[in-house]
Amino acid sequence: MREELLGSLSWLCRRAMCLWKRKTGLTPAFMLLLVVFPLGILVWVVVTSRPRDRGQTINTVPIHDSYLKLASEVREATLHSWKAYKEHAWGMDELRPLSQTGTLWMGTALTMIESLDTLWIMDLRGEFTAARNWISKSLNFDLDNDHVSLFEITIRVLGGLLSAYTLSKDKLFLEKAENLGPRLLSAFDPQSVLPRSEINLRRHSSKSTAWPVLQSLSEVSSIQLELNQLTVLIGNMTYALEGSKILKHLHAIGKTHGLLNTLLFTRSGQPEHSSVVSLGAHGDSFYEYLLKVWVQNKKAAEFLRQDYIAAIQSIKDLLVGYSKPSGYLFVGELQSSGRMYSKMDHLTCFLPGTLAYGTYHGMPEFHLRFAKDLTRTCYEMYNQMPTHLSPDFVIFSRAPDSLADMQTQAKGRFNALRPELFESLFYMYAVTRDPVYQKWGANIFRAFQQHARLPSGGYATIVDVTNTHSGHSDEMNSFWIAETLKYAYLLFNETAASLFPFDQWIFNTEGHPLPILTTTNPLIMTAYGKS
Repeated sequence: MREELLGSLSWLCRRAMCLWKRKTGLTPAFMLLLVVFPLGILVWVVVTSRPRDRGQTINTVPIHDSYLKLASEVREATLHSWKAYKEHAWGMDELRPLSQTGTLWMGTALTMIESLDTLWIMDLRGEFTAARNWISKSLNFDLDNDHVSLFEITIRVLGGLLSAYTLSKDKLFLEKAENLGPRLLSAFDPQSVLPRSEINLRRHSSKSTAWPVLQSLSEVSSIQLELNQLTVLIGNMTYALEGSKILKHLHAIGKTHGLLNTLLFTRSGQPEHSSVVSLGAHGDSFYEYLLKVWVQNKKAAEFLRQDYIAAIQSIKDLLVGYSKPSGYLFVGELQSSGRMYSKMDHLTCFLPGTLAYGTYHGMPEFHLRFAKDLTRTCYEMYNQMPTHLSPDFVIFSRAPDSLADMQTQAKGRFNALRPELFESLFYMYAVTRDPVYQKWGANIFRAFQQHARLPSGGYATIVDVTNTHSGHSDEMNSFWIAETLKYAYLLFNETAASLFPFDQWIFNTEGHPLPILTTTNPLIMTAYGKS
């Protein structure tokens, strides 16, 4: 608006001078007024639009301060969560906030390790040191447990340790990561294209139990950032090589217009064609890691870039629909029949953030337009619920006479404090600088404060987001501190966010920041090649 006004005033001045030169018969006094009046307005616009002290305009001062205050509230929410974990579940995997006990899912102090980088970023050094001391004395991977997920322990524990080492430079975390690494390799069977899903950390053995012959697409294709970083830090190419074999195989096999089914046969690595194509459960982070693994090693592996671009185009062509009556863009699921089902998981809300990060790294501009539309839809999944918190999935309406854009189902009405929208809001604000993303984040965080916070300590899953008096489930997932609160803090605290420029950092699928390599690493290059 200011630029348009200045342009108009400039035209008026030029027009007045033109009339003067043409000797139009206008009086000198009138001609003087015709010149001086617009010049006066021009001076007023320039003066009043100058930034105030400290380089801030009148309008941005209260907004900036309010978001810094929100960042402080997010930090306090982290402390509220951490103190409850420390008091009731110290050294265990996750807190049960209602019964005030802990769980032993993997037996690896999951919440503690996943929280390390969040504590560091929020400058909670006392809490970080307490965790570090426990890890030094008590963390032990010699656990006789046959059901440790290769995917989960890689993205959560290995990723958390590598991130903590990168930020703090404390070699303890690298030593623990190096101790964990060989145990993960037991999942890779030379007789199978894909790794087995579950490992025994003590016995260095593995098996696939949930689906004896099948593997999840996202689980086998979303361990490469962490394995690559371990290779770089300890100089052992085996980790990167095993991860690269999977992505090279997925590049080579036949796809549905650039997309893959969510289930694959473990031994052959081929798609199980009766399974859906989805950006939700079992599909999501495959597409995320195509981009991020390419970025990680100085964009050297061209096949990853090609696969990512082809996938996003196919998502736009095959999975995108528009709701009725409001026309919200959503990403559905492609069924084996070829029909698009208008179910969208909250997990899919990671996609706008990945798209925005990709445009920062030179991806096509329409990716950002796609991201903006999808972010709006994800926000409406929160905004249209009575609690202003999203269900775990919705079914979008497409019938012309629909009165509501989205429907919920009883089995999906819970909110598990998931991070995907906060993740995307962080990326979208960083790339566009549009304050609407901070505003939306503020609304969501306040809803978490109102409905998920427990006075007795911690936060808990909400059972039914369509009921403002809903109860809670007895769980506080480790990703609440590792991702949701971290991304919220980085969204509101721009000083903290500036420490992670996108040309130097990537965040793994569990929200753990890892460095982009400053030069192409020869071990990674050997594993992936240039194409």
